[in-house]
Amino acid sequence: MREGRYKWWVIGSIILFVLVLVYKAIFEPGSIINFQTVGGLLFLELVLFLAWRFEKRFFLVLLLVFLAAGTGTPLTTLWNSVRWFVLAFGAIAGMLIYLKQYRSTFGLFHLVAFFSCLSAFVSTMVSNLPEASAMKAVSLLLLFVYGAGGARIAILGDEKFMQTVLKACEVLVYFTCISYFVFKYEFFGNPNSLGAIMGTIAMPILFWGSLIADNRALRVRRYTVFLLALLLCLDSYSRASISAGIVSCGLLCIALRRYSLLVKGVVIVGMISLLVMTYSPLQSENKSDSVISTFVYKGKPEESLLASRKTPWDETISSIQQNPWFGTGFGTTLSTARQDQTEVLRSLAGTSREHGNSYLAVTEWVGLLGVIPFAGLILLIIRKVLRGFLQMRMSNATQLFIPVCAVVSAGLIGAFFEDWLFAPGSYLCVFFWSFAFMLPDLLPATLAANFAIPHEAQTTSWNSGYRVVMPAQ
Repeated sequence: MREGRYKWWVIGSIILFVLVLVYKAIFEPGSIINFQTVGGLLFLELVLFLAWRFEKRFFLVLLLVFLAAGTGTPLTTLWNSVRWFVLAFGAIAGMLIYLKQYRSTFGLFHLVAFFSCLSAFVSTMVSNLPEASAMKAVSLLLLFVYGAGGARIAILGDEKFMQTVLKACEVLVYFTCISYFVFKYEFFGNPNSLGAIMGTIAMPILFWGSLIADNRALRVRRYTVFLLALLLCLDSYSRASISAGIVSCGLLCIALRRYSLLVKGVVIVGMISLLVMTYSPLQSENKSDSVISTFVYKGKPEESLLASRKTPWDETISSIQQNPWFGTGFGTTLSTARQDQTEVLRSLAGTSREHGNSYLAVTEWVGLLGVIPFAGLILLIIRKVLRGFLQMRMSNATQLFIPVCAVVSAGLIGAFFEDWLFAPGSYLCVFFWSFAFMLPDLLPATLAANFAIPHEAQTTSWNSGYRVVMPAQ
């Protein structure tokens, strides 16, 4: 009955939208070509569409909007503004739906996340750009509220959630291969972004999907797409992303006792590395580079392993020493010179610089006192991930916490060399924190003891894409 009511609501809103356009065309013909008016009406329709079956649609739409804002798609400026309204809608609607339909299960993890947001807001008082810092703190709060509500019901309310994510990753890899190898168009803008999305998201999910494939044709297809994702990741020469993807997949092999597959994987990685070196060589003066020299030292074995990170790390540490206790303001740095160059709704607006490490970046922003809740949040995530990998040894490979663990672990590794972990404007940040908030509910011990079950009654929940019976609570 509720489904039918939503359907008529959406149909009625579409009819109203058409009538408004007809009215505008007849009585106010000048406004019909006004981009802002039409864009606002289309955005309202998008919101109504998302409100109907929110748990099945919103997550992927949110990621697509943030992906459009962070890549070379048309109307990038529009997407940069729209993404915050979409995130705000998801945060409010997701939390309201969760509180109404599910038993409230908020624990230490959510409390520490709240204090992290509070710390970000406090830091804005010492920022030289308080408005920009405050907007970034608001965006972090919206992301965490969405994670605590909307992201959790996305996986609770859709039994085919991971199958949908798997298919989306396959489409993304195919699209990226065509863009980079056929049209030579760098859709993600720079090699680090390409490597990050392949190593942090696509590789762990596709590898897990290959392991649980229930027939040979599906297994071959998913392994093929996984190898394409690995090829793209290696072709980016992004050491952080390559490490994140390979280590997370290796941990899955060890936790699931697939030791022979681990050995085969090492050989395959070596073969694809040689293929990439041959057909897409790294720009280096040394033409006789080995695989280790190329991918580990980027063709400069005379330099240290972390030579490219030394300068941003030194600058960040110097900034922390100058402002040790309260930082420079969340999302802003001392290097910000002019306020009129800052657009507060954009994440790439000159309010920050490269840090080369997400953990150092947030320490610079909020100071040694303010970073305490952030450090606690990261430690809680690490604890959940470790529990997840330990429980994998006693679990079926189809359980949902397994790919979520793999993605979160890959993100934690990649964030050690990249800045995106606490940058809510990044699609990687949105994806990571959505999965991070899902993880505590999905671990088997939590699932059995404290799982959020809809009021409509349910003695069933969804885990691993298959219906499993749970004891009535």
